[in-house]
Amino acid sequence: MAEQKGWKTLSSKIGFQGKHLKVRVDKVERPNGTTGTYEFVDKPDFIMAIPKIGDKFYLVEQYRYALNSRSWEFPQGGCEGIADLATCARKELEEELGLKTVDLRLLGNLWLAVGNSNQGCGIYLAEQLTEGYKQLEEGEVGSNLITKLFTEDQIKKMIVSGKIRCSMSIAAFNLYLLSK
Repeated sequence: MAEQKGWKTLSSKIGFQGKHLKVRVDKVERPNGTTGTYEFVDKPDFIMAIPKIGDKFYLVEQYRYALNSRSWEFPQGGCEGIADLATCARKELEEELGLKTVDLRLLGNLWLAVGNSNQGCGIYLAEQLTEGYKQLEEGEVGSNLITKLFTEDQIKKMIVSGKIRCSMSIAAFNLYLLSK
């Protein structure tokens, strides 16, 4: 881990480690000489794909246990054990939608929650999609994942009305709009 000029990590320990994340507790010395403790989620980057066919976009809706609610969002997934984010995006598109792409463009890389996590998200626009073979993970099957095509205007209305509340999906859609 690269240290910012004047910041020094004095110690680092794992406060909790689960299957998909760990909570790290670091004792630091700040540039002004004071010390403090930072607790944060240490988790690998993930991807979000914006699958576009003509003038429509695929969204997925699934149950999100942590929210006790269903959520409309762009396909997303973790990249543990995958060498690069583009490969991860291709895998996620085929897994959740059964789609393959030859046209995958990185729109940006965002941090998920800068105050309490080091996790980033690569946002990809996927076009020129062809049929592949859908392979839902166990949690996606259990959450009754649904896929549906929406127009740009429909997505805008869903965001404004609160039907889409996934912050990364909203950020990804705005990156897409800014890239046009």
